Amino acid sequence: MRAARSRTYQIVLDQIRKHRSTIILSVLLVMIATALDVVTPLFFRFLIDHAVPSRDVGLIAGVVAGTILLPVISAALTYLEGHQRNKIGTSVTQALRQEAFEHMLSMRMDHLERLNSGELLQLVTRTCGEIGDVFVGDSLLPTISRSFFLIGNVIAMFAINGRLALATMLAVPTLYIFSRLIRRRMLRLDEQFYAMVEAGSSLAHETLAGLRTIRAANGQQRAAGLWRGWAERYRQSKLAISALHGFYVDTLSSFLNNLVLAIVLGLGVFEILGNRMSIGTLIAFLVYAPRVLSSLQQFTRTQLGVSTMRVAAAKLDAHFALPPERSDGAMLPVSPASQSGVKIAFEDISFHYGRGEAGVNHLSFEVSPGEFVGIVGPSGGGKSTIFDLLTGFYDPDEGRIRIDDMDMQRLSLLAIREAMGVVFQDTFLWNMSLLENLTYPRDAADIPDVGWAVRAAALEPFIAGLPDGLKTVVGERGHSLSGGERQRIAVARAVLRNPRLLLLDEATSALDPLTEEKLRHALESLRQGRTTIVIAHRLATIAQADRIIVIDKGRVVEQGTPADLLAQRGLYYAFYQAQKLD
Repeated sequence: MRAARSRTYQIVLDQIRKHRSTIILSVLLVMIATALDVVTPLFFRFLIDHAVPSRDVGLIAGVVAGTILLPVISAALTYLEGHQRNKIGTSVTQALRQEAFEHMLSMRMDHLERLNSGELLQLVTRTCGEIGDVFVGDSLLPTISRSFFLIGNVIAMFAINGRLALATMLAVPTLYIFSRLIRRRMLRLDEQFYAMVEAGSSLAHETLAGLRTIRAANGQQRAAGLWRGWAERYRQSKLAISALHGFYVDTLSSFLNNLVLAIVLGLGVFEILGNRMSIGTLIAFLVYAPRVLSSLQQFTRTQLGVSTMRVAAAKLDAHFALPPERSDGAMLPVSPASQSGVKIAFEDISFHYGRGEAGVNHLSFEVSPGEFVGIVGPSGGGKSTIFDLLTGFYDPDEGRIRIDDMDMQRLSLLAIREAMGVVFQDTFLWNMSLLENLTYPRDAADIPDVGWAVRAAALEPFIAGLPDGLKTVVGERGHSLSGGERQRIAVARAVLRNPRLLLLDEATSALDPLTEEKLRHALESLRQGRTTIVIAHRLATIAQADRIIVIDKGRVVEQGTPADLLAQRGLYYAFYQAQKLD
């Protein structure tokens, strides 16, 4: 992760700068705690070399009390320092998650739809937490306290016996060599493990989303087999990482600890026999040596953590690098004509999704303010693409879209969408109350009257039968409701925005004929003062349209009033005959 190019690094650095005062407080606490820790072994030496030989019970009791009290005070200070450090780590995590989530909300749709939802979920939760809480909070910031602790103990060791101190420091090159070798292997395993976790999250997410399809097709065994295969691959990846960590943290650490203690003890005995060191000094040294070795091992573990963090940061940086939607642009012009809706013009528009022939080819048409236009055509002919382009989810490859005679590329997407009410073919509802779904994204308290939209969408009988009326929670994605109920809620939500442009994509496909008839009459009243464009397979929905545009293979092949199109006996006539409307 390079500072000059990494957005992740910049967020981390900004949060650390923001908490400068917290870091200063932590350093002060660490310095005091370190001083107490460094002094404690000297109490041991004084106890063995002076207090015990003097047989002064009061002195012995005082020294023993000091050896107990100093670690207690040090532990309390260390706890306070850890709390301050965790505040910074959690702040980094929060900032990363917020930035990643907001970037996801603003990301261009063509990039967003190529991503796996399970991977995105892992990114904004686990990955951000590993960088903030785990690395910054538990690895990076503790290097401050470990540095003071290491320096203090090393100085004390050299102060009381330089030869033993040098012998202890022989462990440093050994640790360095092993950490270099392990770090390379760890980076590869971390990349594999990250991919494995993301794959599991994606599989679980897809399985839950498709549970009805799985059960309907008796696909439980296949789903269980896919999960079993992933679980086995995860187990193998986890075992490989655990084995490497176990070797370094447990096996190597234990070996080096025992080796250093044996060297210190052996050399210390010769120092004592040569009258160059006291027994108390050796005991103090046996306390200092493991501390120094432990600190060195913590530093190398932090280096391993850097490798893990680089993998996580690279994924976040790749996420931040995906371009957002344009956020600038002019507002829609306001004029007396605006009270009648908006004018739409597609001028030689071409667009392809990059997944076959779906899209539009040199498409041109106009919609006048206040006009009710129906769009029909075969599946995959490009009808929904028109809405994708009008809502700004995608930009045309060629041509120009004009809204109220202004190039759409020069208009603010926020302003465009604020003027729209859209009902998509796939209705999405939040796991909130019906009222909150109707008024989304505004606060329900800000919209005192939703009754007119409820009546317009023919929702009154449905709401009357709910146990808590408008306060009834619809459940995740509204799956507890029928398709027709979800569609009517979406229609009410769209018209409640009082839009200048109303876009309906197969908004009546799940309705029974009687409810569709009611909604069709409602659309007649709702069209007043706004432009309405309706995509429909069921021609009855657009029977009262001012004009119908027939789209096939991304082009306009017919357009006119319903009567005109029937007289032409073209594609619209074929649809009409197939639905046996005459």
